Amino acid sequence: MESLLDEVLVVVLQYVDVPDLLSCRLVCKRLGELALHQDVWRHRRMSLMPDEWLAPALRLAPCVENALFELSAFGSHSLYTETECAVKSLAVYVAGAGGEEMLETAMHVIQNQLALGRLRGLTLLMEFNGSVDLEPLLHLLVYGRCGLEELQIPVVSGISGWWDPEPEDEVSLPESSLKRFRCVPHPMTRNFFNYMLKVHAPTLEALDFHLWPWSRHWGPLLLRMPNLRELVVDPYPGMAALATCATLRRVILHAHARVKDAEEFLRRAHQLQSVSLRYTSTEGQAVDDGGCMGLVLALAGRPGQSRLETLEIDDDRSDASRCSYLRPLLAALPSLPALRHLEVNAVVELLAGALTPAKAPALRTLRLNPVGLQLSKGIECVCVHARLHERSVFTLMADNPLVEVHMDAPRYCQAAPCKACARGCHQDILRAPPPHEEPHPEWGAIYSWVKMNQFKNLSKDFPPQ
Repeated sequence: MESLLDEVLVVVLQYVDVPDLLSCRLVCKRLGELALHQDVWRHRRMSLMPDEWLAPALRLAPCVENALFELSAFGSHSLYTETECAVKSLAVYVAGAGGEEMLETAMHVIQNQLALGRLRGLTLLMEFNGSVDLEPLLHLLVYGRCGLEELQIPVVSGISGWWDPEPEDEVSLPESSLKRFRCVPHPMTRNFFNYMLKVHAPTLEALDFHLWPWSRHWGPLLLRMPNLRELVVDPYPGMAALATCATLRRVILHAHARVKDAEEFLRRAHQLQSVSLRYTSTEGQAVDDGGCMGLVLALAGRPGQSRLETLEIDDDRSDASRCSYLRPLLAALPSLPALRHLEVNAVVELLAGALTPAKAPALRTLRLNPVGLQLSKGIECVCVHARLHERSVFTLMADNPLVEVHMDAPRYCQAAPCKACARGCHQDILRAPPPHEEPHPEWGAIYSWVKMNQFKNLSKDFPPQ
């Protein structure tokens, strides 16, 4: 080992787990120093470490990629407020009683990480019992010279008060640094949200507007964001003007009202590369089948001009099993020549035989959340194995040999076998590599995508009709 350069040992130590890495400190002085080298720790995720190793890591590690600090009225948090472990992306969860004290602790945690100089991303989740004035924290985030590139406040409850910006002639405006911003709608945070948009407009790249009551000032402000690339938004008046934003590449559209405004935007925004349509039902507002079809057809725009590569359609309405968007989707596909990735919750039987390379020549990935006809047969959960014995799935894969078909479903019924699993065939499903899991981009739910093409061909089960 003495012949190895320090740079080589640092690379090796990057692959050593935390317990063994900390034990290396006891081997020799050289290895102990290298075990605490910044490059050994900078890409480690503290949020994935076992609880028993969090405290040692916070005391000894020079830095980590991310961390989650949970604060409550019980226990000491001095390790969080005094650690010299610099976190790049920090999530702070504050909940329960003792709200004012916990808010002050959260501010100390944030200030400590700002002083360490590596903090670039901050997520705040706050669920207080009672009423807590959030003004001191918002003031810190606005005027604290944070230099944050990402700020998310997705959960806020139990807060009160009102925040107003300082008069501009009394304080200097903070420098624009935010690239990604999300803040849950709340009367207390409205002025904060408006002010952050104004200050950080030059640098914002991703913005979440979902559920905010629309303000007439926001439309022109969006057009003055020269780097805006991603937007999560509900349809709003005059949305079609947003199509002139040349940098915009990804849109997540929560469609529950004002569908016509969104249709015109989608029809004109040929620069989009990724679109997610979330059909939702809110109190007094819902998208009917006509609205669903209109949004999908609008994606086609002018044939041949679309750059859309990824399309996701998620329908959580009570009548979603009708999948009213499938017919217009199939009609729109020939006008989307660049489409490579498609994700839908759909009745598989309706796609079989209808989705072909002639309609979607560039399609390479198809992700399905199966719904609909199966439920009408009295089957509450259909496993991957049962799907392999369905003619519709076989037809879908046979017609599209270049497309990877993924489904979000359990692999095999074991506790209470379905008819297919009771036959005991296709044991290779159990031996297959683990499914690809990934968090939902908005609410973090885990999807377990199983690649259907990896399993044995079932052509003998389906003779030509």
